[in-house]
Amino acid sequence: MENYTGFQRVKHVGAMTLAAVLLGGNIILSKVAADDGMTMRVMVAYRWIFATAFLGPIALVVEWNKRPKLTWTVILQAFLSGLLGGSLFSILFYTSVILTSATFAT
Repeated sequence: MENYTGFQRVKHVGAMTLAAVLLGGNIILSKVAADDGMTMRVMVAYRWIFATAFLGPIALVVEWNKRPKLTWTVILQAFLSGLLGGSLFSILFYTSVILTSATFAT
């Protein structure tokens, strides 16, 4: 196990805290949008559009020369991953946010 200095420990804890706060904010904004009448499919579409617009240019710059050869197998795997991996999770997540009351706690 590595010995981390004080700043490195704070950096790791800060990153985890920031991720938790951003996820909580995402859930709260999703609940507000759903209560105002936005459908879950529209929320999923917006989520993926904004993620693609933000991460697409970064991925193009960082991974420019590291792309694998584009075969039909890779295209099929990417399609199935996009269809089942992200979209299905997002739809189930937003459905659970819509159906759960704000005061629900375990």
